[in-house]
Amino acid sequence: DMRFGSQVTRSERAVLENFERLTAFRRAHPALKYGSWRTLVRDDDCLAYVRAYLDDRVFIVLNRATTLRALAIDWPAELRGRQLMEIRSGAMIQEKDNELSITIPPRSAFIALAR
Repeated sequence: DMRFGSQVTRSERAVLENFERLTAFRRAHPALKYGSWRTLVRDDDCLAYVRAYLDDRVFIVLNRATTLRALAIDWPAELRGRQLMEIRSGAMIQEKDNELSITIPPRSAFIALAR
């Protein structure tokens, strides 16, 4: 049965709110709808890629492993001269020695907008 309003649990509400935020982010960024896709890392448990359309750039990492994943990759050409802003926390990531280094928690995603 479908539940609404006060029948929805706190964890269900959190999932719904996260889905709404991600949907709004996708609507606001044409790179996620129309952009090119360049894979940077692909293995059994990790996928990292850049979507680019005109001046809009989004960097995404999906970690489906049950452990932390540390990535150190060449700074993507699509992001050169830009900083990355993680969309949940607002944390900024800058290029350092032409390298992009991040750590992604288990079973999670990292989504950043290029500025």
